[in-house]
Amino acid sequence: MGKAAQVSGLSRLQFETSLSENEIPISNLTIDDVISDIEKLK
Repeated sequence: MGKAAQVSGLSRLQFETSLSENEIPISNLTIDDVISDIEKLK
């Protein structure tokens, strides 16, 4: 993500905001992936 923001000429925050405004997902994680990762950290 950082490199993509750098190439675009935007800060990382600006880049992520632009993605969000254009309904482009920042991550392809599912809710099940997140829950699984949380369980592993416990």
